[in-house]
Amino acid sequence: MKMRRLWVAVMLVAGWLSGGRAETDLAIRGSETFGEDLGPKLVALFLEQYPHVKVELTSLGSASGIADLLDSTCDLAVSSRLFNDDEQRLARSRGLALKYSVAGYCGVGVVVNEANPLQTISDRDIREIFTGRLTNWQQLGGPDLPIVVCIRDASAGTHLGFRMMALNNNTYAANAQVFTGYRALADAVAAQPGAIGYVGMDLLAHPGLHSVAINGIPLTEVTVHEGVYPYVESLLLYTRVKAADPSAERFVQLVRSPAGQEVVRACGFVTADLGPLRANQIFFLLFQVLGGLALFIYGMHVMTRSLRTAAGSSLRSILASATRSRGHGVIFGTVVGFLAHTGAAITMLAGFINAGVMTLEQAIAPVFGANIGTTLSMQLVSFRITDYCWAAIGIGFLLDALIPSERLRKLGDALIGFGLLFLGMETISAGIAPHKDMLAPYLVHIRGDVWTWRLMGVLISALLTALMTSSGAMIGLCFALVKAGVFTRFDQVAVVVLGAHIGTCIVPIMASLSMRIGAWRAAIAHLVFNIANVLLALAAWPLFVWVCEYSAPDNLLRQAANLHTFAMVFATAALLPFTGLFTRLVRGVTPSKEPVPAPSFLDTKLLAKPEQALAAVIRELRRMAEVCVDSMMLNGQLTLSPNRKTYRRLLSNEEIINEVRLSLNDYLERLTQRYLSRRQALFVQHLDRCMKDIERIGDHLTHIGATSLERFKIPEAIVPEDLFRTWFNLLRSAKRVITLMAKSFDPDANAFQTTALEILRARDAYMILSMDAKAEFAGAARDKRLTPIGGYYLSRYIEDLDRLVRRAKSIAFAERQPDFWLKQTKLERDAKEALAYTIPPLVSSKEYLESLSNDAWDETELMDETPHYIPTESPHLAPPDEQPHPAAPAP
Repeated sequence: MKMRRLWVAVMLVAGWLSGGRAETDLAIRGSETFGEDLGPKLVALFLEQYPHVKVELTSLGSASGIADLLDSTCDLAVSSRLFNDDEQRLARSRGLALKYSVAGYCGVGVVVNEANPLQTISDRDIREIFTGRLTNWQQLGGPDLPIVVCIRDASAGTHLGFRMMALNNNTYAANAQVFTGYRALADAVAAQPGAIGYVGMDLLAHPGLHSVAINGIPLTEVTVHEGVYPYVESLLLYTRVKAADPSAERFVQLVRSPAGQEVVRACGFVTADLGPLRANQIFFLLFQVLGGLALFIYGMHVMTRSLRTAAGSSLRSILASATRSRGHGVIFGTVVGFLAHTGAAITMLAGFINAGVMTLEQAIAPVFGANIGTTLSMQLVSFRITDYCWAAIGIGFLLDALIPSERLRKLGDALIGFGLLFLGMETISAGIAPHKDMLAPYLVHIRGDVWTWRLMGVLISALLTALMTSSGAMIGLCFALVKAGVFTRFDQVAVVVLGAHIGTCIVPIMASLSMRIGAWRAAIAHLVFNIANVLLALAAWPLFVWVCEYSAPDNLLRQAANLHTFAMVFATAALLPFTGLFTRLVRGVTPSKEPVPAPSFLDTKLLAKPEQALAAVIRELRRMAEVCVDSMMLNGQLTLSPNRKTYRRLLSNEEIINEVRLSLNDYLERLTQRYLSRRQALFVQHLDRCMKDIERIGDHLTHIGATSLERFKIPEAIVPEDLFRTWFNLLRSAKRVITLMAKSFDPDANAFQTTALEILRARDAYMILSMDAKAEFAGAARDKRLTPIGGYYLSRYIEDLDRLVRRAKSIAFAERQPDFWLKQTKLERDAKEALAYTIPPLVSSKEYLESLSNDAWDETELMDETPHYIPTESPHLAPPDEQPHPAAPAP
């Protein structure tokens, strides 16, 4: 029997029957699986209806049929696989528009010699055997025989199909025996006791063979029909969209007709119409996909959150360092984007701009870098390491449970998230794979071979990504569809990836809605950049297709991940030299009359001159305190009307105060690494105390705003006008205290002790009003003029005002300290790095803990052992008669 068979199934010419000549010819080429038995019977059925057509059926393999169709030497190609990327490019270059229909399904059965006792095998072991990693049956608990792998030649569609379905597209074992026909392959397995191979369903009963179940699932018509058997090929009928003759289309219609499908079933194949899924199948499939997607998103969230926590404040420091140059901005932005993902990185940058710590111009390069960084995590996802997801989860759990180091425990959590991410993607692909052919008609519009469909695909992907609020989730879902065999072409995954670039911008845009114009512009800069990189990729489509396919031949996942990265890198290289123009473009599309946030005074160059650095810290504290004054005004509005926009501005102010506090904290820590005088060292402590007090004032102001929103939801909490006026006057008095506090941070006046006295006098006036207000509200409650709920909210108001005024008093006490002043003669004096510190020996823990647990308390002994603080004289202290409040003791 010849290794390659040529069937001229029927040559009936109209002249033979009626004396005339043939109307036309129909040339069918391709799959041997189709041509051996099924093809001739379908042709015979076709000729019963169209006897005047001359039909030629040649079966030399799927690759041969596809090549003939591309060369226009046949009318219909039968293939057991989809066109690969090279064949698609060739079709486009020749202007051929092709379509396909499913003739039926054929399960690919794994067979062994009848003497082999193996009955079932896992899909993982199949992969290990056919790639050459397992070489002896003894490794699987069988006899001591070498494993002989038998496969089809490359011209057969099953050669590539089985490799994709069973081997995750890994290469076959180098010593595999290659056969050009299924019967020859079956004969070879039957002749060798240690052999294993794959055949179609029609050869499962071949003498000398027995088929093995995959993961306990045997190959039957039922398991194929219900989509539970993993290795199923489709018999695809490829034709031209615009054929010159209708014969090919008529043949396809006949194959898809009930009569044609009966022939398909009779030949041992599964009919094309698998039938609708049962309700319970739909239920479990839907929730398997949703559950897998949830696992993927949750795993990504756990991984990025844990990496951010492990990195600690260094992420913020990295981004703060990005202002040095454009190159630094891209590099540091890439690091933060990899660890925190784009959404978190852009939100962080928006917060910097909102607080005035960074300008929009300085943020552009980090925005570019953050987009590059987030693609690197998807590069990890694209590698075929799903088999190790359980190892990652297990190792991560051990690190989290057994290691005392907090940083290593967070790295363990990141490993757990990494494993969950892959587990989610595998869950999705495993659920979809059996039903990939049912999904294909619904995903027909996700394609990029024509520019109109390319644009449509990008828009659909962008919309879905915006709904999921995560480009990682969208691209991960795309990767799962590739693994399931639903997406098989680069142009399909490319439009999904590019659309995800745009859709992910919804996260920072939503986060910046409550912030000021600078933060909004940072989010818009992110959107503009991603639109730009998508447009550049679409404009240079042939170049991107070539580069991505060349970078990872035969690996669609890697090609998609590379496109994700290449598009970002290409756009960054193109736009980075024009960041000034880019910034003007962003400002042009976001016009606003709102003033730009005042820039930060914290200049790292001033750290070499500690006195100037201290002056910069005081100016930054004033900027911070002025935000509190603005929040006092906003609270006045909120007590009169529950305006959500006003409350969002209040929250934005709170974020500004927190961001400035973090910047001040880093700045003061770096300043302490310089050689400081004794006064400067104590000055740093006082400034740190002021910084924390202002931050707490901001918290109290935000709480007042939240109380106002709550109060307006309850009609009984509305109070009479006379009581409201009392409360509002108290608010005005507190605002005066905060305003004086803000004005006191004036390094040019250098009169901190004098302004501190003004704060304390205003505080005294406030306390008198506060006590009067409490008495008035208590009397109103007794007289039933004030409802209990109204009194409850007024009490909360006064409590917050008392606390923030108490913080202002604490700041005034700090300003009254003898070390709280700037020495003009030292403004230009440089300071070297501090000398290395000699760490003293650690104290005895036992001794101190025993003293702590001892209930006996001897105050006289404690006073004798503790040195007393005696303040020194200072020309900056006010005269004794102007000091109604004693200076607070030094910390």
